[in-house]
Amino acid sequence: MKVDLSKKIRGGYLAAFMLLLFSYSLTIVSTKQLVGQNSWVNHSREVINKLELLLSYLKDSEIGLRGFLLMKDEKYLLPYYTSEKKVDSLFTLVHSETSDNGIQQGRLAIVSLPLLITEMALTKKGCQKYLSLTSHPSLMAADLG
Repeated sequence: MKVDLSKKIRGGYLAAFMLLLFSYSLTIVSTKQLVGQNSWVNHSREVINKLELLLSYLKDSEIGLRGFLLMKDEKYLLPYYTSEKKVDSLFTLVHSETSDNGIQQGRLAIVSLPLLITEMALTKKGCQKYLSLTSHPSLMAADLG
C-alpha cells in the first residue's frame, strides 16, 4: 500500500487551495457586512448632525428674540423669522430620513415634535407679547408695575 508521492503533493495542494478558497469567501462575506454596517453608521451620523443643526436653529431663534428684547431693534428678529422656517423644513427632513426605523419615529413623535412646537410657540408668544406691550405703553407700565 504504497502511496505515490506525487498524489500526496497534489492532495496537499488541493487542501491548501480549498482552505484558501474558503478564506477568500469568508473575507468577501465579512467585507459586504462591513460595508452595510458602515452605511448605517453614516446614515445615523447624518441624522445626528441634522438634529444638532435643528437645535442650533432653535438657539438662533431664542438669541434673536433676546437681542430684540434688549436692543429694541427689529433687525434682531431676522434670525427668529429665518430659523422658524428652517426648523420646520429640517424637522420634516429628519422625519423622512428616519422613516425606515420605527423606534426612531416613535421617539421623534414623543419627544421632538412636542418640544419643537412648545419651543417655537413660547418664543413666538414672547415676541408677540413684547410687541403688543410696546405698541401700548400704558399696558407696559401696568405689566411692569
